[in-house]
Amino acid sequence: MRISIRKLGTGLICFASVLLLVACNSSSESEQVDDNYNNESDNGTQTIDNLIEADRQDLEILQVALNENFPLFNVIQRKHDIDLNSQFETIYQNLGTRASATTRNLETQITNLRNRINTIGHFFPVDDVGYTFHMALLHRERDEAEEGVSSIWQHYYDILTSEAAQMRFGGIEIPYDYFENMIMSGNVTTRIIEENRIGYIRIQEMWIGNLEHDQNIINDFLSQELGLEHLIIDLRDNWGGTAAYFVDLIIAPLISEPIRGTYYEFLTGGSESLRLAQMTLNGVHVESYDYAGWMSASEFMSANYMPYFNLDDLENLQYVLPRNFIIRPSDNNINFNGHVWILINGNTFSGAATSAMLAKYSGFATLVGSPTGSVFSGMSSLIPLPNTGSVVRFDVGYVTNAYGRQLQELGVAPHYAHVGGDALETVLSMIESGR
Repeated sequence: MRISIRKLGTGLICFASVLLLVACNSSSESEQVDDNYNNESDNGTQTIDNLIEADRQDLEILQVALNENFPLFNVIQRKHDIDLNSQFETIYQNLGTRASATTRNLETQITNLRNRINTIGHFFPVDDVGYTFHMALLHRERDEAEEGVSSIWQHYYDILTSEAAQMRFGGIEIPYDYFENMIMSGNVTTRIIEENRIGYIRIQEMWIGNLEHDQNIINDFLSQELGLEHLIIDLRDNWGGTAAYFVDLIIAPLISEPIRGTYYEFLTGGSESLRLAQMTLNGVHVESYDYAGWMSASEFMSANYMPYFNLDDLENLQYVLPRNFIIRPSDNNINFNGHVWILINGNTFSGAATSAMLAKYSGFATLVGSPTGSVFSGMSSLIPLPNTGSVVRFDVGYVTNAYGRQLQELGVAPHYAHVGGDALETVLSMIESGR
């Protein structure tokens, strides 16, 4: 298979979202800390003061990094009526309260904010589960790399193994067989809706650990149903994972010729965003993308017609990176000649939303339902916070389609919105009516 996880890896894909976050401290724990504060010796009081100061310093470091590199401040303001910088000011004050002076309190505050903005831009602190996942993925990449890992992989690895990060994550063991032990049974279901005519595949998550397991299920189903006229892929309520899953298991096996499409990532021009863009241009996605390099955002907008672009955002965007993607048939493709439909809704997120985007803009499938949730930017930053050891992730790309539609704010629009009932009923009705 010519499109692989390694090739589609770091950008669209490989740092798939693991959004299981550390639970907030209970109120009883907070009360206990407050009591301890009031009864501590001077030495104990200084310890709590140190915790507060460490949290506040790291918050300031994070705020600077976000203002320089995170392109979605206006998007979050419009979509959720939340001013991020005002929220940081509130968090700064909250970190100074005695009851909140607990280990990892900054993580708790950022997690709460992440929940309020519904993970737009994959903004969240990495927790123990996320750290284990990322390190297992990095170790596997290092083991499988034939010519050494790419600079962007090494960049992530260096951050997560840094002295600062080990203050937070040191001692966590990374199982060698992590992915083998994390297979989700029942992740894919298949059925025939109408014999020799309509097939249906439901994918709950695009979990990288299920790739080989689910590939067998999907391949068996497709190889037995070669005469289908219609194939319906259900991505509703799929919170994502890796879009390479969808490319490798659905698109590549079903096409007989390469398919192409374009979308765009705009960058703030901050040092971290440009570093990630340069790493991307230096060899990642060699088979998957045709990069012309980045260019001035203002000059690009002057030369291109993007009627749906929100010009209020342009003042914060300095560069644009065109994503001219190509997906090639797999070596064992089945040359499906029927029509592919994809069902989506507002809970189709991240890698699943990106999969819908690739399918739509390449002409691979017809999308039916309601707009997806936020898509996954091709480039994610990991910011290490030196005083607490926390690591915060966020996307550095502001993603639009060829007409300027902001895909992290508005999602991927379906070709056809379902009217009454649900999207599956709408597709079946359209098939019966010959549309």
